[in-house]
Order: sequence, then C-alpha cells, then structure tokens
Amino acid sequence: MIRLALFKILFAFLSSSYAQEIKVKPKGFFSVGINPSYPLFCGYGIKVFYNFPSKWSVGILSEGSLKLPNFAAKQFFKSGQQVTVDWDYSFGMETRYRFRKKDNDIKGLYALATLGYEGWTITKQKDQTVVPNTLQEEKFPNWFSSLGFGYNLFPFKKSGLWIGAQYNTIFILNNTQQRNLNGINYTLRSIVPPSFTPNLYMGWRL
Repeated sequence: MIRLALFKILFAFLSSSYAQEIKVKPKGFFSVGINPSYPLFCGYGIKVFYNFPSKWSVGILSEGSLKLPNFAAKQFFKSGQQVTVDWDYSFGMETRYRFRKKDNDIKGLYALATLGYEGWTITKQKDQTVVPNTLQEEKFPNWFSSLGFGYNLFPFKKSGLWIGAQYNTIFILNNTQQRNLNGINYTLRSIVPPSFTPNLYMGWRL
C-alpha cells in the first residue's frame, strides 16, 4: 500500500510538472503591418507575418497601386523624373531575424531579406509634346530582392499596437535594359539604395 501511495504521488508530481512545461512553452503568433504613407498617394502596402518562437519571422507582402512622386521615380529610374511612373503591384515574401534577447517578441532591431515580383506602367508626362512614331505607354514587370534592417517598438504597454521604421537596399534582377518612351531614354536601376527617409510601418501583434 505504501509503495502504491508513493507511486501515485510521484505520478501526480510528474504529470503536474509536464503540464506546467506545456503551459509555459512559447508559441508563434501572427502580426500585420501597413505602410501609412502609401494611401497619401492612393496606394496601399500591407505585410502579414508569422513570428516563430525562435528569432525568425516569415511573411508575405502586397504593395503598389500608386503613382510615384518625382523623388521616388528618380530613385528607381534613370531619367525617371522625365516620365510618369505608376507602380502597379508588388507581391513577395520577407524573412526577418530578430536580435532582441527576449526570443518570442517582435520588438527591437531585426535584419530582413525579401524576394518579390512587381509591375510598372510608364507614360509620358502630360505637359510633354508627343513625339511621332514613338511609344507613349509601356508596361513591364521585374523580379527583385532586398536586404536591410528595421526596428519595431510598442508605444503603449499591454497593447498589441506597434510602429516601426525600415531601411533596405533593393536589387532589380531583370528588365534593367534601356527603354525609350516618347523620345526619352530611361532605365530601371539595377540597385536602388535606401532613401534618407525610412519606410514607416504600423500594425498589430495578433
């Protein structure tokens, strides 16, 4: 009887310890973010991530449907300020490595790498004279990748709301040959360095 009682006590202790271990084991979680500046140009930018309990995050992104302002057109295209550039769409995947010591958290510094596919529509500017026998509009896609870093913070404690900033260098993988539109030669740059102003994001930790 004593052995049976000791066995029951030992079994209950081990069961309780195992249950507690399962209870505290960290789980992955989703987060979503948007670029709040894109709607100002009638576009959109959204990213959805699954954040593993380890320091890795994997997500999908969809951005575009906006007319690039002159400074951005010049950043992506040689002679881009002389044509009208519409960023039609962009789809891709982004991987992040989070440096924060607290493993299961998206707060803090991270490194990123992306791979994606995007499309452009290039037209002449409205005030330009039409050059006969030349293209007036051109559509083309390209593949791209990027490397960079970012930082997230939570402005309110006990809230899932986060804001972040991101810098990245973009590498255009194809369709970087010289093109001609309305007599203007332009080229999609093979390397697009980050601008002085970072990409801003805000979102929610689900």
